[in-house]
Amino acid sequence: MGMTEDLAKFMAEFDGYRMSKMDAYIGIRGGNNAFELSDVPPENTHFYDKFYAHPVHHEIRVKKTKWVVLRYPNEGMAALAKKSTDAFEWPVPLLRFFTLIQYHYSNLLVSSV
Repeated sequence: MGMTEDLAKFMAEFDGYRMSKMDAYIGIRGGNNAFELSDVPPENTHFYDKFYAHPVHHEIRVKKTKWVVLRYPNEGMAALAKKSTDAFEWPVPLLRFFTLIQYHYSNLLVSSV
């Protein structure tokens, strides 16, 4: 909860420089609690959004790099779906995921021969 405008700008300067040197960005995410920041005052999240997230991610990453963000199923996603983790992860979502990977991989192998 200690986010300030100066801190957000400092973080953006550091991460913005690193991001500007990248050709590609791969994000792997699996948030555990969608409400983690619900008790943070809006002015603090505003500092982060305006002075860090927007310049670093929207102006540099999105506009100037190739990027992909991957999300993996976890307890937080299951909670938002109002399911147990097992019911959310298995069998359908991951089974579809692995089936698609195998399908595309086998097509890749066939086309490369």
